[in-house]
Amino acid sequence: MKDIPNSGTYVMMLSGGLDSALLSYLVLKELPNTKLVLSSVCHQSLNYYNLFNVIAITNWLHARFPNRIEEHYIGYYKDRNEARNNRTKTRDRLINKHQASGILTGMTLNPSELMTEGRDESRDKKREIRVISSHGVYHYRPFINSTKQTVAELYNEHNLQDLANLTISCESESLPRPCKECWWCKEKYWAFGYY
Repeated sequence: MKDIPNSGTYVMMLSGGLDSALLSYLVLKELPNTKLVLSSVCHQSLNYYNLFNVIAITNWLHARFPNRIEEHYIGYYKDRNEARNNRTKTRDRLINKHQASGILTGMTLNPSELMTEGRDESRDKKREIRVISSHGVYHYRPFINSTKQTVAELYNEHNLQDLANLTISCESESLPRPCKECWWCKEKYWAFGYY
């Protein structure tokens, strides 16, 4: 958190997963002069996919940090490709609307033990924590060079099991979830010891 200025408004993607939920909490707790604009992408016909999770996480954050979340935008898309194609447009719009001073992403580094099929290969190597975005503002990724084990340690250190219970890591589009088979379920189990 030391690289993120303690002032201004930040646009952050809230996926409903462990990383973005934790980063939202840490920013609100450790940077008291900041505000967040949360942006979530939800599947328009699969309400169980992450919609309930992002709403529950946002409500949990609101209860602990009143008046610090300026907006929680939820975009509904028919599939992942449509969501990816609209992510930058949505982020641009929110940055302009809220005159945001930066972007936050709670992405982690892939663990060497899980270099298997199904992972996001862009997370295989270390990268810069702070970069200039195409919007001309800084994009902060404080977990980018840490694995999910660091995230698990931070959940324990801050006694955030109740927040962890609101998240979903599973990428399966069918029930039951967690599927315990997708790469994301395996990563969570590797770091947390449960699905």
